[in-house]
Amino acid sequence: MRIPLGFLLNILFFSQLYAQVPPAFSKTQILSYPRDGFGLLKAPLTWGKKECARALVSTAIIYGAYTLDEEVLALVRQEPNNSLATGFLSGSRHWGSGLYSFPVFAGLYFYGKFKDNPRHQLTAMNATKAFVLSRVLVQIPKFLFQRHPPQMLGFAQKSDLDGPLGGGINRSFPSGHVISIFSAAEVFRLSYDNWWVGTLVYTLAGTVALQRIGSGAHWFSDVTTSAVCGAAIGHWLSTKGSTPFSLISGTTAHLNVRTFGLVYNF
Repeated sequence: MRIPLGFLLNILFFSQLYAQVPPAFSKTQILSYPRDGFGLLKAPLTWGKKECARALVSTAIIYGAYTLDEEVLALVRQEPNNSLATGFLSGSRHWGSGLYSFPVFAGLYFYGKFKDNPRHQLTAMNATKAFVLSRVLVQIPKFLFQRHPPQMLGFAQKSDLDGPLGGGINRSFPSGHVISIFSAAEVFRLSYDNWWVGTLVYTLAGTVALQRIGSGAHWFSDVTTSAVCGAAIGHWLSTKGSTPFSLISGTTAHLNVRTFGLVYNF
């Protein structure tokens, strides 16, 4: 009887990968936080032509947002009843603060554990890491620029920067809420690779960005920078981070069944 070579390779190699224990919070996971944090800081040093081109395009987009800061602020604040600042939609900021996000991540993790679904567990862990690391790393530009927020209207201009020698009160650039929620949104988009998941999470993240402008906490260029950087952080952590396992899915052709497994990132 002839046995297909692909089937043998599946049994000899991939069977061990599929047998791996589902991802779980552990000491390895905790230690990966500082490792990935330093990896993110060093990432620009390893950029190739493609990454540099993307950075230039992102810079141009951010500069374009900067030129529209006053116009966007005025437009958002004309929104009826100013619900982004004080009304119903003002609660969207809690997705960026973690008040809503962390319970969702925890719920997804335990749901995946209950359903024996490693994809849900891994997504929850990567989203949590992206959220935390982005919130920590954003403190660096906040300290270096110390930009005045638009809520000081009448006194602050969009170009007002105190720099690293300022008193630390003005920390408009970038937005911690926005960078965190966009980093987590990118993790979800990549993990599920489904158009409606990506649309849902990025719409939610966009609502947070609008709320931060409407409340007077940030300029348009603040949230634009945060959105771009947040998505980049989530993408890097999902594709190049040191999280022990990456979820893979595929079809075993010879068995005609749908399989899910875990493969170690070396």
